Amino acid sequence: MAKLGTILDWLMFALVSVVVFASPWIFGGWEQWWFWPFSTLICTALAIFLLRVLVTPSLLKLERSDGRQLLLGLLWVIPFLLYAGVRAVQAEVTVSAERSFLLFLYPVVLGVVVVVGYSRRQLVGTAIGLMVNFFCLGVYGVVNHVLTGSRKVMWADGFEQYWGDDRACGSYFVPDHFAGIMTLGFSMALGVMLARAPWSPKVIAAKSGALLLALLAVVCVVMSKSRGGGITLACLLALVPFWGFHQWPRRIRWSLQIGIMVASVSACTIFVSTESPYMQRFTSYFPSIELSDEEQSGNVLEKGSLYVEKMLSHPRVLSHTRPMMYAAATRAWETEPLWGIGAGMHGEVSSRFMASEDGDKAAGVWPTRYFATLRSDHVHSDWLQLLEEYGAFGFVLFVLPYMFVYGVLHVGRRMERDDRWSLDYMETGRQEYPWLLGASFAFICMTVYSVGDFNLHMPGTGWVFSVVLAIPLGLLFNVSRER
Repeated sequence: MAKLGTILDWLMFALVSVVVFASPWIFGGWEQWWFWPFSTLICTALAIFLLRVLVTPSLLKLERSDGRQLLLGLLWVIPFLLYAGVRAVQAEVTVSAERSFLLFLYPVVLGVVVVVGYSRRQLVGTAIGLMVNFFCLGVYGVVNHVLTGSRKVMWADGFEQYWGDDRACGSYFVPDHFAGIMTLGFSMALGVMLARAPWSPKVIAAKSGALLLALLAVVCVVMSKSRGGGITLACLLALVPFWGFHQWPRRIRWSLQIGIMVASVSACTIFVSTESPYMQRFTSYFPSIELSDEEQSGNVLEKGSLYVEKMLSHPRVLSHTRPMMYAAATRAWETEPLWGIGAGMHGEVSSRFMASEDGDKAAGVWPTRYFATLRSDHVHSDWLQLLEEYGAFGFVLFVLPYMFVYGVLHVGRRMERDDRWSLDYMETGRQEYPWLLGASFAFICMTVYSVGDFNLHMPGTGWVFSVVLAIPLGLLFNVSRER
């Protein structure tokens, strides 16, 4: 029986590894002819995991209360999945609804399999493998852009709108999604770089590799010219002084924090002052607005309100597609604010709401901005699309387990950052802290990035993200089980 359990363990590990390591290379699993084979592997891994639990029921038996709380806490996602499944059945377009539901279900499946079913050796091996994979993805993105200008994405033709603007795409068709996967790599690299450990050739090699990955990720984001990627990197760097040095002695900690702050502010100042094509993509969103002398006479709030009003009504801003999509999604949500318009339905109804609100049907006045012929498959904001399609009720059901995961990472990070704990863990060789810290950065990374893009609608990115979060949870779960 023990031998059968071992075989099932490694077979499950192999299937999940294929999904996690290969999907970012296959265009993020975007097209259905790649999405469904990966889906089959995930379902097979789940079946093996359930068989593994039947063979060894003790896998779920925990003596420590913290392990039981972690296991029960992961079940908080079930109400949302049940609700999402019901809304998918009720949706008008079955294919879109099915895909939307599975984009939530499969990351949860992968997370549970990794947390409960993986051994410590498998967890650490997956973490190291992910960092190597991120590095290879970055190298490919840079080399491919230098050689082909990203006209080729793996073996397929790239989109002219991106290579024509000299934007690197890596193994994804869209530069923003390439930047998204690389910011996840940057997050994991920060965890390894900043965690305290006794100096040894092995530790030096690990931190050097993490530094190379972090630098490569920055280069890839810059080459992609992704505004969301740049903003996300800035947010992560802003967190480094507050999260990165708690294990270090106080004097060293303060020196590092001040040094990082000065370096980050200097780098941002230099970047903003340049006239590079990447910086021009940022400035293109914010037109130059001048207030008249009469408008300048008001107080700060009045001037600020006028400035915002003029900027939002500026032709350059109105011509951007993102404000159009956000407005359409908001109008669609207002038709069903509690329950949402239905799973995966944004792409089907977006053109019905893609217009300004200054038209008057009774008076026969058309809106000044009417884009009924424009269709957007995604809102370009994961959070807004979640609210639009699943309503306020579904939004809350999702946020509760999502924040529970962050809560576990936060508590685990606080426990292990204490000097005594960290030294004890260094002596025993456990070292959960690098992966806890990296997963915490990854959580912030995707939370921020999802405000202005749809990285988590890329299946491969969502699957990788779930495993990045699951690795430290699995290590904590293993600690509880072993004790």
